[in-house]
Amino acid sequence: MRRSEIILSIILILCLVFIFANGEKILNFLKTFSFYEETLPGYNISQEIPEYEKPEMNASELEAMIHNLTNLERAKYNLSFFDWNNEVAEVARSHSQFMAETGIFSHTNLQGQNVSDRLREAAVYCWNMTGENIFKINAVKLVKIYYIDHKETHRVKIYFTQDEFAEEIVSGWMNSSGHRKNILTQEFTEEGIGIVNDSEENYYITQNLIVRIDCGFKDAPCCPSPPGYLPSCYKPWKCAAGVCK
Repeated sequence: MRRSEIILSIILILCLVFIFANGEKILNFLKTFSFYEETLPGYNISQEIPEYEKPEMNASELEAMIHNLTNLERAKYNLSFFDWNNEVAEVARSHSQFMAETGIFSHTNLQGQNVSDRLREAAVYCWNMTGENIFKINAVKLVKIYYIDHKETHRVKIYFTQDEFAEEIVSGWMNSSGHRKNILTQEFTEEGIGIVNDSEENYYITQNLIVRIDCGFKDAPCCPSPPGYLPSCYKPWKCAAGVCK
């Protein structure tokens, strides 16, 4: 064996010994150059973690936006707009509060009350037909997960904007046959919407719909009846001098 070959062999052996003794340190050094993001293919590889602002969600503004978007859906089918009813909205907010506090996503509360029962309990009298849509959604639209060599290092939350939030809710209802039917029911004339969020950024939305009627209830005018029949009131009220008593 030539002298040069012997020297080369010795150098190779020394290199292998060095790598074997310092393998973990070398691996950790190499990892610093393997930063990538697995969850979103095509994202530009970067050492910087982008920051995303969390938009402020205003419940009253969201309620109004959902109300307006709902009316735009009705307009597509030549249906009259819903009028806003503050009393109905309070009942809707109360049910959203119940869902946010208990985590129970349901049309009935722990007392077994549905929307009609809750309207009666709140003394909202001026209706004779009801409907209800509910929705649950988290404020976070997407979580971007960053990895270094398959080990998670960062999670970045990307939030819905307020406009996107409202659109997502109404779109979800319109893509569900039962909720869509409520929104496009011609007879419904008024609505109230209530939004409440919990500590985990889940938002609970309740939309209560009614057919407004201004007769037949206590202290309201008696309802007109067909010819040959006396004006009428809802039980237990009776018509007296044109007023339900």
